[in-house]
Amino acid sequence: MKKVKLACICMICLCMTCGVVLSACGQKEETPDVTDSNPNSGSQITNGENEQMDAGETRELTQEEIRFFDEYLSMWENAGFLLSTYQSAEEVDLNELFYSGAGISNGSLTEEQREDYLRVTGGAEIYTDVVSLTTAEIDDYLLKKTGLISAQMKNKLDWVYSAQTDTWYQQAGDTNMRNFDCVGGTATGDVYRLCMQAKDIGTGYFPELYETVLKKNGDLYQFVSNLFMEEEGKIVDQSFEITLAPWGKVTFASYAPEKDGVPTADVTFRLIQDGKILTTLYGVSFDNIRTNQCFQSVDAVSFPDIDADGYMDLITIATYDYASGPDVGTGYREARIYSGNEYGYFVYESNLSDAVNSALAELTVRNVLNFLGVGAGQASAGNQNASGVNEGTAVTRTGIAWKDAYIDILKNADPYQWSGFTLIYLDDNDIPELIMAGIDEATGNVLVAYTEDGVKENQLNRLYFSYIERGNQLCNSEGLMDYYYDLVLTLQDGELILTDQGYYGAEDNSNVQFDENGERIYKYEWNGKQVTKEEYAKELNAVYDQSKAIPCYNWNELYSAEKLIAELSR
Repeated sequence: MKKVKLACICMICLCMTCGVVLSACGQKEETPDVTDSNPNSGSQITNGENEQMDAGETRELTQEEIRFFDEYLSMWENAGFLLSTYQSAEEVDLNELFYSGAGISNGSLTEEQREDYLRVTGGAEIYTDVVSLTTAEIDDYLLKKTGLISAQMKNKLDWVYSAQTDTWYQQAGDTNMRNFDCVGGTATGDVYRLCMQAKDIGTGYFPELYETVLKKNGDLYQFVSNLFMEEEGKIVDQSFEITLAPWGKVTFASYAPEKDGVPTADVTFRLIQDGKILTTLYGVSFDNIRTNQCFQSVDAVSFPDIDADGYMDLITIATYDYASGPDVGTGYREARIYSGNEYGYFVYESNLSDAVNSALAELTVRNVLNFLGVGAGQASAGNQNASGVNEGTAVTRTGIAWKDAYIDILKNADPYQWSGFTLIYLDDNDIPELIMAGIDEATGNVLVAYTEDGVKENQLNRLYFSYIERGNQLCNSEGLMDYYYDLVLTLQDGELILTDQGYYGAEDNSNVQFDENGERIYKYEWNGKQVTKEEYAKELNAVYDQSKAIPCYNWNELYSAEKLIAELSR
């Protein structure tokens, strides 16, 4: 099956250097009035001024309080609560929490415990430290820190258990501790929302920021929740919800470098699900700091299946400026290729990325896909039977080759990638085209056309297009962030060919201007020539009669793969 890809345009025209905005992490300079900032003396914080405040009023933490919580959460008995994400205390990962002993066990066993452990495991010797905790110790600790006991926790320990001594054992050859800084927060009555920044990732990556919520209970602080602050620093228009095996729905998020950070720090890409970072994608350099490149913007993100292995791959295109030298002030684009796998991760393909960047003068997703030859040989790769013989479209079940070809595609379609399917008649022959409607804007739509040489797939930009039935014209009209386009295409030998193109939008979408009537001021371009808004509409209608155009499809009338297979099998 040959795939013919069009450009997947996700443009950001402005040069973006987003900073961190910490709505719940403000730092307020004021005279400290904390009378007890020693975590070892009951963990109390009292502030004479704040005792007069309304219990429901939210205030920023003082610098003294920030320093206190920074020390408090670095203590061995508390640090484990920062190692997992949870919306409520019963969701804490006990395996992470107690892995290093949580200040209760130091990894050394008494002789009785050693014999008990070897008896339960059937081992002959112990070669590493072993953390040992009785159920009573665990419950006392959890009650103090969360107000719950182990029986109420959703994520149970999977350690070795001795019923004879009611003791849990875990071999721990190292530590799972991470370093965090408290960089701000707020207080509302007895509830403290702390912004905790992870320190153990390469300095060029956008920092992991977590909101850790504590509730003061007498002289103690109990843990309520700990969630990744997903929205802080995110490039919203280059972040997408995708369906990725085996995770299901996840967010692919782009993060610009910190505004006041290292000038050559690079963009950060992450996969996030339910307030948890699944993975941070590797960058071009080990620490995500470039040598002489300053990140400006993410221009495109696309999720094709480049190697036709059934797993989503990733293409990103970003713009950079030079930090020094004769080329300062001149921007250039750079593509990255990541291969996806069955584990739901993206692996950076440095050699392939270098080859793409060296070979292509104009970096667009379409050009990258064409260079990679996406689609070549996919029919034979995806349709082989157990004997390894390519079935091909000549082997029919319905007796009509194009129907069999479409059925093969539908049978192999990932249900998590597509909202549904339908047939349209674009050109004037009696063989319809198959439309595969993507689950989201990043996936977009695919038009599949049948030819004597087999089926060819054409990737459309995002989710909207219209067409003139049997008139062999399709207009892919899409855009975002005050940047829009109309791409007029025609079908030739199963491939969509661009005949006319128009673009319009704000010159600077970070500072959109308005006319005296409150209308946005856009620049219009048709086939490379600047035109007025009225001229743009006239030029578009001259080559594409919009009065005859049919919208791409009705979302409520899309077929499931199974239903369309049944229709084609008649």
